[in-house]
Amino acid sequence: MREILELLGIDKRVQELCLGNIVFFREYSSWEYYGSDDVNLKKNHPYPPLYLPIIIDYDSTPISYGITKHWFTNRELTFTYMEFSEQFLNAEIARTPDQFIDNLIFEYYVDSIEDDDIYDNAKQKVLQHLERNYSFEDIKRISRLNSTERAELLNSYNERKPLWMYNQNNVGEYTGAFPTAEVLVNQNAFYEAAFYEISHKEWIGYNTEKKGFSFFKKEPKFKAFDNIPDWLQPKTDKKELFEKYISTSEFNKAWLTINGPSFSPIEVGERLQRLKEFSNEKAYHLWADFWCERYGNMDSFIFI
Repeated sequence: MREILELLGIDKRVQELCLGNIVFFREYSSWEYYGSDDVNLKKNHPYPPLYLPIIIDYDSTPISYGITKHWFTNRELTFTYMEFSEQFLNAEIARTPDQFIDNLIFEYYVDSIEDDDIYDNAKQKVLQHLERNYSFEDIKRISRLNSTERAELLNSYNERKPLWMYNQNNVGEYTGAFPTAEVLVNQNAFYEAAFYEISHKEWIGYNTEKKGFSFFKKEPKFKAFDNIPDWLQPKTDKKELFEKYISTSEFNKAWLTINGPSFSPIEVGERLQRLKEFSNEKAYHLWADFWCERYGNMDSFIFI
C-alpha cells in the first residue's frame, strides 16, 4: 500500500495516517488504518476499485475516508467519503491534503482532544506530525460549527474548493471534476463520472417510477437528464459495453463501466487485469493486483 501511495504522490502525512504511523484515534475507536499490516491481512467487504481507503470503520455498516482515483482518465484524484450501505456512494470532501486533514481533525480528532486520559503532549505530537498548529481550544470551538462555517474560517479552503462548497448558481466556478454533491449537480462532469459518484440515481434514469398508490402516486423528486453516457444508463448491457470500449481503445470508458453495477467482484477483478495490458503505470498494476488479491475471488458486492 505504501508504494502505491508514494507512486501516486500522496502527501506524506496522509500516507502515515493510512499506515497507522500517526495514532489519530482513541484506543478503543472502531476506526482502523487501512494500510496497516493487520488491516491489510483482512478481506472484508469488497468495494469498487476507483476508491483507495485511508481509514475505514468496519463496525456495523462500514464507512471510510479515502481517495477517489480514476485511472485512464484526465481527472485529478480527490479526497472522498464512502458509505458502503449507500451503494458505495462517493462524496468529495476535500481536494487538497490540508483540507482532508482539517476535515478529520474537526470531525474526529476533537474526541482525543477532549479525552482527559490522553496526555497533552501526545495530542500535541499528533498535531505536529500533521503540520497543523491549532490550539486545543480552537479545535473544540471550530468542531462545533457546521461544515460551511468551518471552511469559511480555515485557510486550507481558500483555494481548490470542493464541490460541496458551491451551489447551483455558482457551480460553474468549480474547477474540479466531481459530478454531484447531495442535491448539487455538476452535469458537465458526467462524461468522466462513475455510477458511485452520482448522489441521486434518478438523474441517470434509475428509480424513475412514481411512488405511492393509485391517484396519489408522486412524481420522483429528481428528473433524469438527457444525454447520459451509456455506462451510467440503467438499461445498457454493461458487460457488452466494456467489450465494446476495449475494442475501440476507449479505456477510460471501460474503466468507468466496471466502477458501476452489473459486475461481481470476480468479474471486476478479471477486467482490472485485462486493463493492465493497456497501461504502463506501475501504480495501476500494483493497485489492480492489490485489489484482486483481496476481493477478486468474491462472488458479490453485498451492498449492491
